[in-house]
Amino acid sequence: MSFEREVWRELSTLNVNNKTSKKMNLTYLSWSDCWSILADYYPESSYEFGEPVFYPNNTAEVWCEVTIKDGEHSYSRKMFLPVMDHKNNAISSPDSRQISDARQRCLVKAVAVATGLGLYIYQGEDLPSAEKDKPKPRVNKQLVQKYVQSFLDALSAEDALALRQLGDELREDETNYFAVWKALDSKQQKEIKALVHSLEGAA
Repeated sequence: MSFEREVWRELSTLNVNNKTSKKMNLTYLSWSDCWSILADYYPESSYEFGEPVFYPNNTAEVWCEVTIKDGEHSYSRKMFLPVMDHKNNAISSPDSRQISDARQRCLVKAVAVATGLGLYIYQGEDLPSAEKDKPKPRVNKQLVQKYVQSFLDALSAEDALALRQLGDELREDETNYFAVWKALDSKQQKEIKALVHSLEGAA
């Protein structure tokens, strides 16, 4: 499975309704919540804003490039967005605050395009399609508990090779793979990734 596909399957199915807000009957995910969620999964990710583009009618457009990174694996996506008012009309001669607000909105859209995180909000849906349309896959609780303990044992022993082998074994079983991963706390996830990446770097 490619890194892009793995990220998409992991984040596009997340229900972020508990993080959204409403303004003028529109649902949105704040840039801070968006980035916080992304950083929980891929803390090495980054973003970059380019200079605003101004058009002859004095309206402006901003752009943002998001890079999703996990060790040696990374990819980037770019999104553009006009500087708009609360009615989504382009603003003539926008000030610095309006440009800044547009950049943050553009960041959220760029993350959605790159990872699928919160993309269902832009589609006018109440829930991500995977959660709404598909029956919930069954998690093998005994298998998950077994693998969680195996990951913790390998982590305690700082056995990077064992950690990579465990990940390889589970990777094709997406339902249980994500269940195991989510059973580990963020500190454990980061330590596992660091050990596996150190093994890749030494190869």
